[in-house]
Amino acid sequence: MIKVKNKIQLTRVDNRLVHGQIAVIWRAYLRANLILVPDDNVMKNKMLMELMKMTTRASGANVIFCYVKDIKQIVDNVNNEKVFIVCRTPQIARQLVDSEINIVEISVGNMYNTNGKRLLASNVYVDNNDLKDIEYIKAKGVDIYIQDMPNTKKIKL
Repeated sequence: MIKVKNKIQLTRVDNRLVHGQIAVIWRAYLRANLILVPDDNVMKNKMLMELMKMTTRASGANVIFCYVKDIKQIVDNVNNEKVFIVCRTPQIARQLVDSEINIVEISVGNMYNTNGKRLLASNVYVDNNDLKDIEYIKAKGVDIYIQDMPNTKKIKL
């Protein structure tokens, strides 16, 4: 089990955001009852938010979507919740690290293979900007690793 030093159980980078693995497997493993999705693009897409809400309903967790700039305010106002943060990219994760919330560790999951990206490990494709963001996060003292599922081995970045 992950060692939690605050209300944030884990922060995860996954291009798919909230999907079955996140809502069911990871959420249960973390015993999280709130999934927080900071993503400016999702905030402009009500249909995508509704699809992700449907995915979380069956799991018993709540989900909150927010703009990245609002993450600190939301985390500060969450009481008695076990929070699981899911973000789309290392760039957003870097913004979270800089937002003055207590990010202890970041698990990297699926990152799509798009133009200019190369395979780093498993289903994780990165470009130079992704690598810069990962290095920045590491330099801030955050434990960052690749891990597909809770029961698979962590690959340190």
